[in-house]
Amino acid sequence: MKKGLKVIVAVFFLVLMLGGSSLAANIDGWVWQTTAYGFGDQSILQNNNMPQTTALATFLVDAINFDSRNFGGSATYDQFLSNGTGNPNNLVWNSDPTKIANTPIVTNSIDTSLFMFYGYGYFSQNFSITHDDGVILYIGDGYSNAYDFSYHNSPQVANVSLSTYGLTPGYYRYQVDYAAWNGFPEVLKLTNTNVPEPATMLLLGLGLVGLAGARRKFKK
Repeated sequence: MKKGLKVIVAVFFLVLMLGGSSLAANIDGWVWQTTAYGFGDQSILQNNNMPQTTALATFLVDAINFDSRNFGGSATYDQFLSNGTGNPNNLVWNSDPTKIANTPIVTNSIDTSLFMFYGYGYFSQNFSITHDDGVILYIGDGYSNAYDFSYHNSPQVANVSLSTYGLTPGYYRYQVDYAAWNGFPEVLKLTNTNVPEPATMLLLGLGLVGLAGARRKFKK
């Protein structure tokens, strides 16, 4: 293979790697167990800040797609967090994992489990949140826009439109707070779609154009 073609092929595969990396959404996560947590009165999350106590664990996931019903209704913390997304990355337990990670999620009004997810992704004009118990979605700059579904007890679908807060389809920072406080099953799914950003797609297109030009050149 001639040197020029080798260079072009190398650039093409680099573009593919860059494009592929943008498909993965690194969503930061935390989980706490707290006593007498009332999601409706925001007794733990004040002014959209994290709880002041140390999280039981921190982790990364690539999608918010959790459903304990896939494990028969109940699920351990590790099962719930890995459900539908593969094993969480960088899962670090601050407590003894043999006592916490492999035990069923604590989900009652006395010792609630609180999950928090922080990410960046593409939101279409209309999307949905499948959930039970309490969930709040903050989206947009400053997290001033909150979609609050805190009072439902059984799994259901909440349909959301960005136009509710004057937002248009696009990429946004977001935060999801989820409190498991009313027994199994536990369900949390967010349908925002993580896709390559326009700049990445442009790079991929240029790579393809370059390959096409090289092919014509070497045919001469």
